[in-house]
Amino acid sequence: MSIAADRTPTRLSVDHEGKWAEVELASGLVVASALSGRAAAHEGEVGRTDYDLERREQTITFQWGEMVTFDIGPVERPDAPVVYLDQNQWVMLARHQWAPEKVPAPHREGYARLMALARERAIVLPLSAAHAFESARKDGRQRRELATTMLQLSRGWQMLSPLKVRREELLCNVADFRAAATEFQQRPVFTLDPDALFSTSDYAEKDSPEADLHARLTWGPALAETLIEDEREDDEVARAKGERWATLYGGGRHSDGRSEPLARGKVGHGEDGPHDGSHGRVGRSSGDGRARPRRMGGMAGGVRGQLRLHACDRAGPANHSRRLSNPQYPWRVNDLSDMHFLASAAGYADFLLAEKATSHDLRCAEPQVPPGARICRSPGELADLIEEQR
Repeated sequence: MSIAADRTPTRLSVDHEGKWAEVELASGLVVASALSGRAAAHEGEVGRTDYDLERREQTITFQWGEMVTFDIGPVERPDAPVVYLDQNQWVMLARHQWAPEKVPAPHREGYARLMALARERAIVLPLSAAHAFESARKDGRQRRELATTMLQLSRGWQMLSPLKVRREELLCNVADFRAAATEFQQRPVFTLDPDALFSTSDYAEKDSPEADLHARLTWGPALAETLIEDEREDDEVARAKGERWATLYGGGRHSDGRSEPLARGKVGHGEDGPHDGSHGRVGRSSGDGRARPRRMGGMAGGVRGQLRLHACDRAGPANHSRRLSNPQYPWRVNDLSDMHFLASAAGYADFLLAEKATSHDLRCAEPQVPPGARICRSPGELADLIEEQR
């Protein structure tokens, strides 16, 4: 072994409780040092982190002893089928892990098989911002158990923010149809890149491998602390805005709680059937594709092909085909989240398991959109389909 190789780091550990860090070299030499500054002042639920250079894995140990392991990357794309789970399915997985008697008996086997597939790395279960903010509404033991299950089974995989996905779909297609000299490359929707699940930041590879590794190693504990933090976040102002959104698109409610008919303004008939002013409002929220031509010509470079809008195309039809055409549909606050996150997941994941109403809407939209995820009705059906492909 050369002198340079002998000094190659193979393991990095930080003990936040003991206030020290150590690096192990390929030679077996271990160099330890006390933490100082902001690192020494750190307080949180993460007690220790260990990074294995060869396996490119980071193991996080919480102060109560539970452990989670993240894949660090960079990895171009997942090497196993991607399964996107709605939050209600994560709740059921957490119940199966911590209190299996609370899981309905007909579904216990299905959830057990899904957990086994995830632990064997036969599937990838990414987290999204929707999972993060829905988890923040809980606290205490329930939140700790849910977050631990999510972190353990996701292994650091995330779904790119739907706002980023839709933006990049549009940019990619505009560049394609304009025959741009430099083709726009859409980023992978499922990734290990730091901060990918949030819409407020765009991760770019750092100037050096060391800087990139530092960003990846600090992102894992930050995500873990965010999900585990025992402080309930349920902003009343944000919830009021969500309720107003649901009421607006549901046509409002009478004082006795009855739903008011949705079509309160001008009603017209287009090629897609009846519609009213609500279509425009939901179109602005979901990316309305009703009147968009399916092919584009006459632009620089001529016709380059079919629009590839796997997420944008689903958000419109999934809501227009059933919800806006049904005055009795009870719009809820979570519908805004579902139309963005589940539409994006259905466009790019291999499998989707979500709540029944939105799953039905997405299945109804399938004849109008590009091929996407297989939308399953139960954990058992999902496990069967995955095992058939192995």
